[in-house]
Parts: sequence; C-alpha cells; structure tokens
Amino acid sequence: MLPETFFVATGIVLGMLTFLCLYRAVIGPSAPDRVVAVNVIGTITLVILVLFAFIYGRTLYIDVAIVYAMINFLSTLTISRYLEKGRVTG
Repeated sequence: MLPETFFVATGIVLGMLTFLCLYRAVIGPSAPDRVVAVNVIGTITLVILVLFAFIYGRTLYIDVAIVYAMINFLSTLTISRYLEKGRVTG
C-alpha cells in the first residue's frame, strides 16, 4: 500500500468518526455524553494535525497540535467541573 493511499484512507476514516461523534454531541442523551463526544472530536482533530505534520514535514503542525491538546484538556476539565458542581470556580 502506498503511503499516500494510507494517509487518504486514514483521513476518510477519521472524517467518518468525526461525523459520528458530532451526531453524538448534538443528539446525546445527557450532558456528559456530549462532553465526551466533543472531547473525542478534539482528539480526532489533534490526530489529523499530527498526520498533516507527517505528510508535509512541517513541525509547525506539531506545535499547533500541542497547544490544541492543552486547550482541549482544559476545556473538558472546566465543562466537567461545571456539570458536577454547577460553577467553575472554587
């Protein structure tokens, strides 16, 4: 299998998974399900950024992916804390 074919197939699979998670985020039965779905979408986006970095040989995509991962993690923590306690701060 050619590397280009592998990357295209991986991109298609990740795109389909993103749409499945988007469906779960919109229709999800509860708020925690929606939070997990949005977190998975963020993780898939992160994988796509790293895939772009590998394909194009640009380290800038890795830097963007690291920052995006930190923002994704912090937003998930904040939303989870809000859902649990009803407020964000202490």
